[in-house]
Amino acid sequence: MNNKNNTFVSAIIPAYNAVNHLTRAIDSLLNQSKPLLEIIIVDDGSTDTTLQIAKEYESKYKIIRIISQENLGVSAARNVAIRESKGFYILMLDSDDLFAETFVEKAIQLIEIEGYDAITCGINKIVGNKTLFKWIPDQSKMNKTNVLFENIAPACCLFKRNVFYEIGFYDESLRTGFEDWDFNIRFIFSDYQYGVIDEYLFSYFKTENSRSVLANLHEKEIRKLLIKKYKTHYSNYLEEFSDYAIEQKSKIFLEVQKTKNSKEYRLGKAALRPIRFLRKIICTMISK
Repeated sequence: MNNKNNTFVSAIIPAYNAVNHLTRAIDSLLNQSKPLLEIIIVDDGSTDTTLQIAKEYESKYKIIRIISQENLGVSAARNVAIRESKGFYILMLDSDDLFAETFVEKAIQLIEIEGYDAITCGINKIVGNKTLFKWIPDQSKMNKTNVLFENIAPACCLFKRNVFYEIGFYDESLRTGFEDWDFNIRFIFSDYQYGVIDEYLFSYFKTENSRSVLANLHEKEIRKLLIKKYKTHYSNYLEEFSDYAIEQKSKIFLEVQKTKNSKEYRLGKAALRPIRFLRKIICTMISK
């Protein structure tokens, strides 16, 4: 790409009651080794001091601007910012997460060399102050079969701006989560491609208010909605769906067996024996 404007990046942070972590997300963008064109913070009807924090940053940094709206959900917040953005690339970041300082630089290098439509990377999943696990998305599995059954990439990625205008924006009706999964289905079935940086440059912080927690609570109903919405796609992959269901059942069985064979499980079971014995005696006495 020989037009320098093609490297301009608009970063978008939807924020709702993000007072405890918004600064972390903003700072990770301000500290990028490749400067951003703009950072758009969308206050989605917060009832705490999120908007005040955002305004404090806006007063200090010219690249930051704020959009304030009533609480319409993360999809609506992202969509309004995409429409208002000016960058050739769109970088999505949730208010409780962060990117390592080299992510944007490396993402643009990869997207320009390989011609991908979006870039993701390795993920650190953090609970409290501890890294629970690390995960690098498998690029070979980012295909039409797998995207119907698993969310293959996080929402926080670098996208070419034109992608949103060609396949559609985030579904604003999905208020309880997995709007990124819905987007990924359209992305993959439109023959767009993800590139993956083989480094852990994105940190996802799981809290009791994390969107993934809410999404998991509603996973069954959301899956039903996605199947209904993309009925044609799913009907064309019935055999693959059957294989997936069998594979998931096998995984669950192995996990259960692993748990039962663990030292912790055996110790817990042994500790409960006296209680079970007493309960049996009491039940016998009552029945008499």
